[in-house]
Amino acid sequence: MGQGSTVRSWLGKQVGWRGVEWAQRCRSPLLDAWFTHSPLLGNESMYVLLCPLMAWVVDPTVGLARAFLLGTVLATFVNNAIKDILDLPRPPAKYHVDPPAHGEPGGIYEQPGFPSTHSANAFVSGLVVAKHGLGAGWLTPTSAGVLVLLHTSQVVFSRLYMGVHSLCDVTGGLFIGVGVGGAVWVLADQLDALFVTPILGLVAVLAVAAGIALVYPKPAAANTAFTECLIFAGLHGGLCLGTPSPAAVNQINAHLSRVGGGRLALELLVGGVLTLVLRQCVSSFGKMLVAAVPGGASRDKASVVREYTVLVVTAAFVARCHPSAVCASLGL
Repeated sequence: MGQGSTVRSWLGKQVGWRGVEWAQRCRSPLLDAWFTHSPLLGNESMYVLLCPLMAWVVDPTVGLARAFLLGTVLATFVNNAIKDILDLPRPPAKYHVDPPAHGEPGGIYEQPGFPSTHSANAFVSGLVVAKHGLGAGWLTPTSAGVLVLLHTSQVVFSRLYMGVHSLCDVTGGLFIGVGVGGAVWVLADQLDALFVTPILGLVAVLAVAAGIALVYPKPAAANTAFTECLIFAGLHGGLCLGTPSPAAVNQINAHLSRVGGGRLALELLVGGVLTLVLRQCVSSFGKMLVAAVPGGASRDKASVVREYTVLVVTAAFVARCHPSAVCASLGL
């Protein structure tokens, strides 16, 4: 307890807003719009869009999407757990470029500041994509390094520019990103083999969710830092459980090699719409079940389980049901 207080006290002295003030010297309406919407790596909506593109177009084995989410789960858990333990402040409201509207939930502004989860996830996700690109042959070591550097830099700068993190926050996030990214680079293949193994993979997916719930320092439904961890764990778990068979992957690759751009766009549109409809239907059904649970702590826990389950089912659908097969079954 004493050591934790010492660390918090030392870090608290390092937190300042000079980095934010420096980044905001170049403020403009164009940059405001760009940095408000571009670095959405902490948002579920971005992953709901990225996972289908990765699984349906870039890598039909779903290996890239699984590695992407595995790194996100690990980096988010480490960052957010440290946030809730240290409970250091974010920059004050006068620096916020996109503050929540009056009366709306504060979102990330309600979370502690150190370390920056976006910064860690930016490095880890860039590293995962770079590794896949190197293996697939569409990136060279130089271009892979440039990809990681540019992606990470723009996300880190955006955190300062938007006034949501201090220089200390993003530095801490980068250190964690490097550590998690290195572990994912070395161990991702071995861990992935475990998660996609029948039966054992299901046990591993459930163990991750249970481990987060048991180990996280402040596991409350109202704590968005905690629910973020379960959201990404749900997406990763669903991708693992829905992994297509080698025969299905071969069929998809053969289809992608001959399909035209217009046809592919139609398939992606149909697949995206069906994914969103499925997610909404499962979510609505889950809300009905949660409403039947007695109020208080039990309902809060049921709500968290509902959110996790919705994302598992949605991600499993994305991994298992390629839109080319869906369109063929619909006669499109």
